[in-house]
Amino acid sequence: MRPGTPLTLETFLDIVHPGDRKFVENTWRQALQGGPYDIEHRIVVSGVVKWVKERAEIEFDLQDRPVSALGTVQDITERKEAENRIRYLAYYDSLTGLPNRQSFMERLERELGRAKHQGYRLGVLFLDLDGFKSINDTLGHNVGDLILQWAAERMKYGIRPSDVLSRPGQDEEPEPEADLARLGGDEFTVLLPRIQQPEDALVVAHRVRDLMHRPFVIEGKELVLTASIGIAIFPDDGQDGADLLKNADTAMYHAKDEGRDNCQFYSASLTTRAMQRMSMETNLRLALDRREFSLHYQPQVDATDGRIHALEALIRWRHPQLGTIPPADFIPLAEEIGLIIPIGEWVLRTACADAATWRREDRPPVRVAVNLSPLQFKDPNLVKVVLGILHESGLPADLLELEITEGALMEDTDRTLATLDALNQAGVHIALDDFGTGYSSLSYLKRMPLSRLKVDRSFVRELPEASEDEAIVRAIIAMAGSLNFRVTAEGVETPNQAEHLLRLGCDSLQGYHFCTPRQPEEIPGLLDRIWVTQQPGDQTA
Repeated sequence: MRPGTPLTLETFLDIVHPGDRKFVENTWRQALQGGPYDIEHRIVVSGVVKWVKERAEIEFDLQDRPVSALGTVQDITERKEAENRIRYLAYYDSLTGLPNRQSFMERLERELGRAKHQGYRLGVLFLDLDGFKSINDTLGHNVGDLILQWAAERMKYGIRPSDVLSRPGQDEEPEPEADLARLGGDEFTVLLPRIQQPEDALVVAHRVRDLMHRPFVIEGKELVLTASIGIAIFPDDGQDGADLLKNADTAMYHAKDEGRDNCQFYSASLTTRAMQRMSMETNLRLALDRREFSLHYQPQVDATDGRIHALEALIRWRHPQLGTIPPADFIPLAEEIGLIIPIGEWVLRTACADAATWRREDRPPVRVAVNLSPLQFKDPNLVKVVLGILHESGLPADLLELEITEGALMEDTDRTLATLDALNQAGVHIALDDFGTGYSSLSYLKRMPLSRLKVDRSFVRELPEASEDEAIVRAIIAMAGSLNFRVTAEGVETPNQAEHLLRLGCDSLQGYHFCTPRQPEEIPGLLDRIWVTQQPGDQTA
């Protein structure tokens, strides 16, 4: 620009973008004090927004009035757009358009600084969609991506601005862009910058859960998801962003442990439990290699002759420092972290080898029963693994019985039938474990090549006094008889229970009344024994 007519502030700001006018005005006023200026800002030319880099110096007349700005103006729109794209990729999730972990953590740290300075609480919600992995596995990742996008939209527009926007002072600008974020996978976070009390966070968490309850429509079919949410509160649950997020994550896992589809606050005891769980997971991963597992066997006594007709294999874990760890403590964890397949295969291989050894000792033939987890049963290699282990051990197929649960039986019935048929044709027996506690469809049950139903111990515990339990057991026995299934009652602990079950028509009984689980070397001495089923059993055999 060359010296000319007097330069006014209005002329200077005429084409500056409204959002940058205050900044440019302040720069211009400083330039009036003398010296050059170098700034980047937006301008509007014929309705088009452009970025410019302006380097100039104000020139004055003899009366010290600004008359011109001498310098250069460079169009940097293309560079700014590239920078914005890079920033977007660095701070936003490409699938949902939500802020990512990096963006969320920076926003959280800024809000924590304000909270510490001004003395208010803030909350962090950590949300995980329940069962999302199964959606990806069964419906495909494209459907999974759609679900994540729809879930993000629901939360974005379903959470009230008053929940998630900071309440800035007069000189502060609100920063709403990072209150809801996707950390990765099916994990989302919500930042509540100012809350009066912890219960305020719970109100928002319940609202988010309710949003997830509305069905998602996929190809004309409704799909309902639930969410588990953990809540951490500053300053009670952490002093920095990393601790708050970690503790909210811990609380979320507690929500899952409590049955999913619920919200849980963080507490110090949860960290202790999380550390114990982490330690157990590490030890469990090493247990197979360290040969810390063993099998015990509990007899199933035939009602007709009092002899053992089958032995159920029961896994035991003895850790060198922690001692004996109950199966109820480690089997669910093994299923969760994917170790149940190799552990289950070890159980099957060991049980078949033990049974083959007893057979070679010319003992009475006895079937070994091995429990399969639902994950094992869904393994496409199951039939191949079972037949391979039978061949390896030399155990005849008809001396192996696999026990599965009703839940495993009812998943993907076509595949289930194919698996059961293949095992049945090979000669392997199939028993339905814990019968009566699930939701079997009788129309499917009659198609299944089962050999045995095992009455769950919950129906045996109160016999013979509980008439409702007796009615259920009687119905199971009658149904099994019409389908040519044998019936075994679990959890028989008293002579009265044994006698009553025999009168009802049970084919075999299993429980502490007859024999506790025994180590493999004790089994040969039991196979010749005859239990008097209507009298108190031999507890010390």
